[in-house]
Amino acid sequence: MSRNRERRIREIQARLPEGWELIPKYYEEGSEYAIVKIRTDDIEKIRLMKLPESVREYFREKMKEHRSKEKKRTRK
Repeated sequence: MSRNRERRIREIQARLPEGWELIPKYYEEGSEYAIVKIRTDDIEKIRLMKLPESVREYFREKMKEHRSKEKKRTRK
């Protein structure tokens, strides 16, 4: 494996959540895709990681609103 490829794989690995592992055999330089080994209890995170940042921010705001409304209902 070349030094540049190893460096790129380490950079990608550093951005992945803890417990996730990039499988170098299935990563090609310049590709937008790679195969990653994840834990089964992290399945919910996959959906969020696929979405663009603006969409994730929208969902966060909506969940904050929903939770604040729930708290107000339970206090009465």
